[in-house]
Amino acid sequence: MSEIKQATVVLSEAAGPGFHTIVADAEAPLDAAPGQWGAFHTELPNPEKPGQNLRRAWSFSELDGRRFRLFVATVGPCTRWLADRRPGDPLPFTGPWGARFRLDERDGPAAFFAVGSGISPVAAMIDACVARGRPARLLWETSAPSMGARLAAWRAAGVEVQVGPELEPSGPGLWWFAGDGPRLDQVVGDAPPERVERFYTPRPVARAGA
Repeated sequence: MSEIKQATVVLSEAAGPGFHTIVADAEAPLDAAPGQWGAFHTELPNPEKPGQNLRRAWSFSELDGRRFRLFVATVGPCTRWLADRRPGDPLPFTGPWGARFRLDERDGPAAFFAVGSGISPVAAMIDACVARGRPARLLWETSAPSMGARLAAWRAAGVEVQVGPELEPSGPGLWWFAGDGPRLDQVVGDAPPERVERFYTPRPVARAGA
């Protein structure tokens, strides 16, 4: 079992209808890469595993040494538990995990399609593009946009940003996709699996004669 690390919440605030932002300081530098995630250990009992508590994986939306930010969609008991954390509260986690989203696999403009809270891993990757001077595009499909200051900063840095409830990925660039699984199934096309982060477990497709 991986060692459980400790972080302390320093900021907790609403970020639009159904969304919440949490900022925390870990005890030691995370050594995390943009697009990676942590598994956060709640105080909620796991009904399927007596004696254990529920855990919830969530992507880091911003990384700065020991400090990280989460952009959480409050859609279930674990995410509501996260949203209920207050400054000074402990936030135990394991990680960072994940090796899917690798910005350094090739050069060229980077393009991102995020659905709802899928902006969380994508935001950290756009920050990395801005820091490296790499051209970037963002299509964020949401009916409740937030993070206005951050969107404005990306635009000021030259990132092409489009936000709205119904978007379709198009145009040149290397695409990464993150967010609600069923919606991503409609738009990913032939994108390599390592560039797609679905926030659910896809059901296997039935084959004829199977």
